[in-house]
Amino acid sequence: MQITRRTEIAPRTIGEEVRFDYLGDYFKAIVTRMPVGHVQRAHSHAQVIEVTYVISGAVSLTAWRDGVAHVESLGAGDLVAFPVGEPHTMEHAGPVPAELFTFKT
Repeated sequence: MQITRRTEIAPRTIGEEVRFDYLGDYFKAIVTRMPVGHVQRAHSHAQVIEVTYVISGAVSLTAWRDGVAHVESLGAGDLVAFPVGEPHTMEHAGPVPAELFTFKT
């Protein structure tokens, strides 16, 4: 068993995003606060599956599969899973900041 308390984690920023990284021996979990209007750069993960759950707010995501862009809107309670190597991006899509929980394994 491994426990990490939020009080033990220093926040880091990527642009205007604020992230709290929980690093385990075999996983990485991230709580992200995405400000209004923020856009993540497109990226992919060569060795991990990424699962993101929207805690609050709304985001618009784009994922590219076989060269075709797929765009979806997600709100609180929605979850998306990106397979290894699938390029994707998220953009804030609501009037209030969004909070996301991401798990990578």
